Amino acid sequence: MDLYGGSGGISIEAISRGFHHMHVADAHKGAIGVIKDNVKLARVEKQITIHTGDRLRVLEKLRDRDERFDFVFLDPPYEEQQLEEDIQLLQTYGLLHDEATVVVEHRSGVELPETISRVCQIHQKKYRDTTVTMYQ
Repeated sequence: MDLYGGSGGISIEAISRGFHHMHVADAHKGAIGVIKDNVKLARVEKQITIHTGDRLRVLEKLRDRDERFDFVFLDPPYEEQQLEEDIQLLQTYGLLHDEATVVVEHRSGVELPETISRVCQIHQKKYRDTTVTMYQ
């Protein structure tokens, strides 16, 4: 799942690399239009489910559908980042399989904890102003 889909590129790339199915969400209607166009251009409509709405609404909907994920990518706009809360909600709502990986892209100045509930940092790499932190 990609909770902040933007262009849908992460989900399309995941499908091209062998993922069976992806869920991609975004709160902005303009982004949803771009995601739909890109999914159609890539011819992966049957492999990607698109969700419109803010993160809480989307996570609640997925919880109610009893979805579970092996991989979650979180890259919200820097001004809107609530990464610890997002990871906590994924766990509280039971959306992660036991061995799930959560990949978080964030501003390098943001320090995330080693452990958030039941997931622990397994890798972190800084790229100038951006850091990618992985939890499992």
